[in-house]
Amino acid sequence: MRLILFTFSLLLMASTSMAKTIHVVLDAGHGGPDEWGYAAAGFDEQTINLQLAKKVQTILEAEDKYEVVLSRIGDYPVTLNDRKKTANQYEDSVFVSIHSSKYEKEPHVLTYLLKQVPSSNQNSILTPIENVHGREYKNSFKFAQILGEEVPENMNHEIVMPKFPISPLIGIKSPAILVECQCVSSNQASTDANLDEFSRNLAEGIEAFIKKVL
Repeated sequence: MRLILFTFSLLLMASTSMAKTIHVVLDAGHGGPDEWGYAAAGFDEQTINLQLAKKVQTILEAEDKYEVVLSRIGDYPVTLNDRKKTANQYEDSVFVSIHSSKYEKEPHVLTYLLKQVPSSNQNSILTPIENVHGREYKNSFKFAQILGEEVPENMNHEIVMPKFPISPLIGIKSPAILVECQCVSSNQASTDANLDEFSRNLAEGIEAFIKKVL
């Protein structure tokens, strides 16, 4: 009997150690003396981006299922290359670049993807982008779709694939999206409520994607 229990314990330990750890890389956009982080936005975007990232981190870590990594933990500049290095050091991971902006009539959520454009010309400047991210394009698109299902009813959701690549997503080797929460208004109470609701739903969208796809 003791031998059976001992063998079972060994098998349980082995299966636990073999279970892959999913890393969630949260990239709070901008940071430090970034001209796009305040002047262009008209508000302290880099601070709100970091607040959102930390809110999502707290929610996900409470589940005790994922390793959450932040590309920055304070108000300082981080290069695109350093953000990419942070994301690509983990084999099983998802990447979310978090941004925010103002809204006029109602809150809105935009999810950006790298557009998959097959190159007929192997010398195209887009070829390296396609080679790196093409493998994950379908999963990134699924990620955006699943996130849309979790967006609050009072916020419209739109998947955007611009003609030109989104810089924070270039070179990311895992499923990667950039989300822009247009949820900032002149009313601080409304802004706070929108940010809280969006962070909860973003965390739920990340968890739903991991469960369904990874």
